Amino acid sequence: MKITQVMLAKNFGGAERLFVDLCLSLVGFEQEVQAICLKNSKSAEILSRHPQVQLDTISVLGTWDPFAPAKISRLALEHKSEVVQAHLARGALLTGKALKKIALPLVVTTHNYIDTKYYQYVTMLVPPTRDQYKYYLGKGVKADRLKLINHFTSLQAKEKSNASDPSILRIVTLGRLVTKKGFHVLLDAFAKLQERTKRKCELYIGGTGPEQEALIAQIETLDLTDKVKMVGWLDDVPGFLQEADLFVLPSLDEPFGIVVLEAMAYALPIVSSDSQGPVEILDEDCAWLSKTGDADSLATAMQHACDDYEERKRKSENVLSKFKQKYSKQVVIPEFLNLYASLLTTKNKPSQH
Repeated sequence: MKITQVMLAKNFGGAERLFVDLCLSLVGFEQEVQAICLKNSKSAEILSRHPQVQLDTISVLGTWDPFAPAKISRLALEHKSEVVQAHLARGALLTGKALKKIALPLVVTTHNYIDTKYYQYVTMLVPPTRDQYKYYLGKGVKADRLKLINHFTSLQAKEKSNASDPSILRIVTLGRLVTKKGFHVLLDAFAKLQERTKRKCELYIGGTGPEQEALIAQIETLDLTDKVKMVGWLDDVPGFLQEADLFVLPSLDEPFGIVVLEAMAYALPIVSSDSQGPVEILDEDCAWLSKTGDADSLATAMQHACDDYEERKRKSENVLSKFKQKYSKQVVIPEFLNLYASLLTTKNKPSQH
């Protein structure tokens, strides 16, 4: 099948990581994949290393760009695409305009709770959680235009050795350094943890973003410079996770949480805020959940995780099992392929909601 994937974002977060993983995983399932990205974007840089994906880059002025739809439709036609999938609001709107005249089916994966004006010409909207599904149903999207398919990560499931309790517990977190990711809450919680546990702990924060300087200043204010490491941008996420003993997600607003799946794939016990996405992915059998935005609650959850080695082992096994059952590419990619095939069989065309 000839498939076009469209991502028109320059930054690189969970949505962009999913886009890259989807392109590469579809190729692994013997599909012919075209990726349309912004010039000089991180997604384009990564995919340029994989010649099995046909990479086409374009410039886009904004959602109002009158020329972008023509560029997208021309590239899709040159690829002889049978189905197109777009990501994020800008990609959905511009790709919808591009395809409405050439009648190719358009699948859009949702990554957030977005105004449906961006989804005017979508054949099938694909939310990854029940909560997003209900949101779009409530916004007037018909049920026959909605298909719930989990997000996934292409990381291979990896058993973790729990042979012994480490003398220093390595706690890690990862994400774009923006306020909504809650890293400032995590730092407050980690400071409280130092007072509550006898365990020696170190915290490693991976990622870059506009809050970096503020977080560094907060680390100094809390006198944590010898216990917290800001490691910056990570090209080797698997290596970062492989060295960890515990993963923490402190997000204030997390519609899904791709990084949670990456931690699950590496059998890491997880402490997470009970924000929208993680509360659907995780449960008490595989994680410790804390109140969103509450440093004291997060510190308590981290303390339970740090102080109970046997429970970390149990949750590690459970989280890996759950990943294999629901969030691996071996499970999710066939669902997308079945969806694409059904759209071609029924000859669905993009239409307004």
